[in-house]
Amino acid sequence: MNTRLIAARSTTILAAIVLFALTGAPAMFAQTETGQITGTVFDQTGATIPTAAVTFTDQGTNAKRTSNTTNGTYVFPNLLSGRYEISATAPNFQTVRQMVEVTVGTRMRLDLHLPVGSQTQIVEVTEQLARVNIETQTMSEKISGSEILNLPTITRNPYDLVKTAANVTDGDPTGPTRGVGVSINGLRGSDVSILLDGVPNTNNFDTKVAIRTPLDSVGEFTVLTNSFGAEFGRAVAGVVNVETRRGGNAIHGTAYEFNRVSRLTSNTYDNNANSISKPIFARNQFGFSAGGALIKDKLFFFANPEWIRVRSQQIQTATIATPQLIAASDAATRNFFSTYGKLKPNLTPLQTFARGDVCTEGACTGIAADTPIYQKVSYGVPADSGGGDPQNTSLFAGRVDYNLSDKTQVYFRYARYYEDSFAGTTTNSPYVGYDTGTAEAKNSYAVSVMHIFSPTLVSQTKLSYNRIGIVQPLGTAPVGPTLYTTIQATNSLGNASVVYPGYSPFAPGNSVPFGGPQNYFQLNQDVTKVFGSHNLRFGGQFMYLQDNRVFGAFLNAVAGLATNLGDSVSALVNGQLSDFQGAIYPQGKFPCVAGVETPACTLTLPVGPPSFSRSNAYHEAGLYVQDSWKITPRLTINLGLRWEYFGPQASRNPNLDSNFFFFPGSNLHSSVRLTVTGWAASHS
Repeated sequence: MNTRLIAARSTTILAAIVLFALTGAPAMFAQTETGQITGTVFDQTGATIPTAAVTFTDQGTNAKRTSNTTNGTYVFPNLLSGRYEISATAPNFQTVRQMVEVTVGTRMRLDLHLPVGSQTQIVEVTEQLARVNIETQTMSEKISGSEILNLPTITRNPYDLVKTAANVTDGDPTGPTRGVGVSINGLRGSDVSILLDGVPNTNNFDTKVAIRTPLDSVGEFTVLTNSFGAEFGRAVAGVVNVETRRGGNAIHGTAYEFNRVSRLTSNTYDNNANSISKPIFARNQFGFSAGGALIKDKLFFFANPEWIRVRSQQIQTATIATPQLIAASDAATRNFFSTYGKLKPNLTPLQTFARGDVCTEGACTGIAADTPIYQKVSYGVPADSGGGDPQNTSLFAGRVDYNLSDKTQVYFRYARYYEDSFAGTTTNSPYVGYDTGTAEAKNSYAVSVMHIFSPTLVSQTKLSYNRIGIVQPLGTAPVGPTLYTTIQATNSLGNASVVYPGYSPFAPGNSVPFGGPQNYFQLNQDVTKVFGSHNLRFGGQFMYLQDNRVFGAFLNAVAGLATNLGDSVSALVNGQLSDFQGAIYPQGKFPCVAGVETPACTLTLPVGPPSFSRSNAYHEAGLYVQDSWKITPRLTINLGLRWEYFGPQASRNPNLDSNFFFFPGSNLHSSVRLTVTGWAASHS
């Protein structure tokens, strides 16, 4: 029987733990990649054996840990996941040995039964632990190393296997991907905590996976879906807890290549409808892994580099203004297209639209009705045609484990992800210079030191650093306005968007350049203390996050011609805009009420763009205590308490922080109303 109580069992105990955490360990957090085995040693009649000796032996590294039972109960905390041999001995009883799998980040129960007899006789027990965890209230599911390697994954992304767990569904198909792309218990994907070797592996800007490691480098992972203890915390929906593979005394390795080609696929419905040939793609994903011992029983390594090469093209259609329309338009229109509107070579014409088909009133009627003013064209762009975005990508995960002594274990883990998505995968245009891609450079480091002070006191300290860089730069064209038929959306003609020169011509409001490096430092400490019938875990964390980011909102101004396609033709002919949105340096001014001109509303010409770069930094911290109280061999109560601190986010340059100004009003409510309406009016 297990009961979970989020409360303090003893004010005295909790006060002592918190005092120790604040004074003796200034930066602590649970190292949630380690597992724990606990159980009771019985004789054949079911009575406990109070003085048995229990030994755990790591089958990969031969590292041993021994503990004596207390009232028949034993506990082995802070065990790295893997295969272990557990043996129990006691005077006048036979030795029992059993093989057991320790799962990443879980606490499990294994009772041992010793027959009466000589200690020289050994009884081999090989059955595995029960799948139902009867030691804690946590609901979780393990994805083993063999499942990771053998279950089909179309892109060899280990996080795709999270969907095999219970209470897990696909994320919102209509919204952006968050977390690992799934919903746990119906909650948002961004509410899923993502851990790699017990430390966060989340891009804090978009909540996605920070660094994806090669599939062969993943030892195993667990998906916690409900009632996890205080040592996890910081998650509402669930926890995805991944551990990288570690080496052992045995040498092992793999080499692989996975190939996918368009020859084995069919064309899309839209392409068939437009008589467009099937796009071509080829995806090659290849790498190797190797692990073993540099010094037997002492120093171990594992490394897994991987490369992804995707060559893929998609056919894009667009409707563009013809030379005849541009030539018949005002000088301002001709100058705009001359400066910004050089067409790509090798555009394939598909359909032509005459003036009489598009515009029947206004200035456009000065053009002969049969004059071609728009043309639907197609052109190839690097895009996902079934094998992913065209890219050159390299992944790596490596780890070195060192048994410094029988009481101290150290490991260092490094992971990286470099991706170069080709220009045109992020935004594309039929005009030269506006194709953009994405470049990713991500690195993650973790150092862990585990020390066994005694069989009942184990400590683990960890320092980690992630640098997550994602950049979507400008293309070869300079900064300039993007022209649209309307300020809020593109219009369609011939089942293709009408596009003009500029960045992001298919989606008004998209902003480039975008991105920057995110630095994430974390210091963790976890302590496990067993005394009497209590198994106490306590710790905390200290984090420093610095998010350096460029967000070029309206750096490339958005210009609208009219409210519909027909009127936009007349606007082009006249060289006039109906709307213009661009970012300028505000010179310390603030929004003004429409129709009221004051010195505070006046900017000094000429005006220039503002700073689009920000460096935001903040601190976070947390403390927790978790007590597993074994009242009887078959009754355990789990008690947990957790405290979190989320510091305020602030720019490292305070002059770039946003400010809110009230307009004059008779009271607070009218000031807010005038502020909102004044801002809206001044930007209409």
